Amino acid sequence: MDGFWVRKIGKAARPWLVLAPLLLASAAQAQVGGPIGGPVGPVGGPAAGPARVAGVPGGGTVAPDRGADDDAAPTGGVVVNAQRGFDVGVSFVSEYGSNLIRLGDGIALSNGLVSRSDFRFRPAVNVRFGQPLGRQLLFVNGTLGRDFYARNTILNKNRYGADAGLAWELARCTGRAQGSYTRRQAQFELDNDVIDNPQERSTLLVSGSCPIGARLAPSLSASWNKIRNKAPGRDRFDTDTFNLNGALGYAVTPRLQLGLNGSYTNLRRSNLLVFALPPVGPPVLLGVNTLDFYSATVNATYAIGPSLKVNGSVGLNISKEILPPSKQITDTVYSAGVSYTGPRISASLNADRAVQPAPGGEASVYVTDGLSANLGYQLGSSIDLYAGWSHRKREFRGSANPQEPLIRRSERSDRFFVGASTDVGRLFTIGIEGSHVRRRSDPSIYNYSTTNAQISLRANF
Repeated sequence: MDGFWVRKIGKAARPWLVLAPLLLASAAQAQVGGPIGGPVGPVGGPAAGPARVAGVPGGGTVAPDRGADDDAAPTGGVVVNAQRGFDVGVSFVSEYGSNLIRLGDGIALSNGLVSRSDFRFRPAVNVRFGQPLGRQLLFVNGTLGRDFYARNTILNKNRYGADAGLAWELARCTGRAQGSYTRRQAQFELDNDVIDNPQERSTLLVSGSCPIGARLAPSLSASWNKIRNKAPGRDRFDTDTFNLNGALGYAVTPRLQLGLNGSYTNLRRSNLLVFALPPVGPPVLLGVNTLDFYSATVNATYAIGPSLKVNGSVGLNISKEILPPSKQITDTVYSAGVSYTGPRISASLNADRAVQPAPGGEASVYVTDGLSANLGYQLGSSIDLYAGWSHRKREFRGSANPQEPLIRRSERSDRFFVGASTDVGRLFTIGIEGSHVRRRSDPSIYNYSTTNAQISLRANF
């Protein structure tokens, strides 16, 4: 089940506790009541908000790929979850942001928003159920929650979703078939402007893998994804996406793993019409804006020892708009990383260049260069401390949506964060996190910075 579960607090984090009265006071101001709960991203899978640092003792969390504290990576892939038994969880996250709506300096408030700074409260209830059927597993997951804003109440929204599927096993082959649906406020990272925009997402996924011998592991997956925006004028961001992915893994030695991956993606902006302009007569409708996207990569992972691992990949991405016809865009992609996992200390350093279809209207594809560094430390038996930094440089390539009033050409952003988590008894996890995000864009009207702080509580039954 997706959700933003931040595990935090402890004696070493006592200075952060000064935030508690502030956030609790704001909760009273907003008159928020109801069950304890928390943020939930797309249903079905591990937390898609803060990404786990490789080897952080006790499972410390960081979020190198989040924008300005969205609770999930907005352009991430399909996440799936299958779990035996029955589990109920509730959570509550209180968050303050000095510029929660990401407005640039000197830019006037609009779209019904009344304040740059705000408090946001996120209660949620999550349910997971899995029933074995012989070697198969039938699973159902659900979530129900709401976002409350103390000042910008126009952004108050329910968030709910469900997914169900079958994790199958046949001889040596395994895989799953799954469908999911969510409805929530659109993540801010997807839009140039923060507005009241309920967004629906539905996904169908089919996957399978059949090992050959002890070393070779081919796999294949296909997914269909639909995004629909409900705010007036935002239907230009609606997309229908099909993805086909094939991979081949090979264990050279217990320490060295090699892999080959290839994928095809077709993205249709279902409400962005393309017309031909003949020399005479009216425009001729050709269809909807359509993008074909091909990717191929090779990768390797090597364990230098029980605590130190390195990994890397290199590949090629080719994208081409079918409608309107355009030039082919070819980019080299890569990733490189090193991670250390010790008895108490863990650390990772990563660099990558990625290309992906753009769900928004600024371009056909995003080309992103990223750097991130993460550090975790286990204090005592149950207290996890973590800190990190991420840098992202993004270029927008290909044709732009003519309906966009002002097109972003590029942007650079940095995010710094620090936090702590601890378990209280067997049921509860309490956490705190502070972060600062700074983005510089071309054009500069989309520049912003924000400092955020949050306290979270999670309970599992």
